[in-house]
Amino acid sequence: MPDQQRPRVVIVGAGFGGLEAAKKLACKDLKLTILDRTNYHLFQPLLYQVATAALSPADIAAPVRAILHDCKNVEVILAEVQSVDVNKRVVQTGDLRIAYDYLILATGSRHSYFGHPEWERLAPGLKSLEDAVEIRRRILMAFEYAEKMYAENMADAAERSGVMTFLIVGAGFGGLEAAKKLACKDLKLTILDRTNYHLFQPLLYQVATAALSPADIAAPVRAILHDCKNVEVILAEVQSVDVNKRV
Repeated sequence: MPDQQRPRVVIVGAGFGGLEAAKKLACKDLKLTILDRTNYHLFQPLLYQVATAALSPADIAAPVRAILHDCKNVEVILAEVQSVDVNKRVVQTGDLRIAYDYLILATGSRHSYFGHPEWERLAPGLKSLEDAVEIRRRILMAFEYAEKMYAENMADAAERSGVMTFLIVGAGFGGLEAAKKLACKDLKLTILDRTNYHLFQPLLYQVATAALSPADIAAPVRAILHDCKNVEVILAEVQSVDVNKRV
């Protein structure tokens, strides 16, 4: 069928949902357009490994074009969608208007600061490669700074301990896995979560917390974050936890 007669399917997002849809539709008698703000597929479950310097960014990112290279009816466009006109069936990016017959929105999700966007400067999320690289930079610089303090005897034991205190908000898969990777004898880790229902099932949570015990990581504390400052966070119960302002 000529290109102009083929139905056009536009997929917004090349994450798990978008890529799976593309694989199912690729090489069919249609024109397939994939739009994403990056040109790679990101394996998000391993972002914590990049954040903790166990993997490099390239280890968890694969070019979308390489994944779908056998299918000639697929085009990949590096662009960020600004709006969708469902009446005219048009997707608007910064400089393109792309008409479609069928549209699949697979844009994924972002973390929420619950009405406190100012917290992002102090506590990056973990949803993108940029997030993971920034967290890794902050963690490594904290270790470097602590090493310098030890070598030059720049501060007392309490201040040096503060530099090596980390707080992880969220006891889901990413939070617990990151804690396990970060664990070492000189590091103090606190994990916060607003509920007692972690990892969807009690058995999964029991297995995860059991894995944390040998690393001297305490079970997650049930608490709601109330405020976040440079050197401490305030919990809803009016408690405070001193944290490393560099991370």
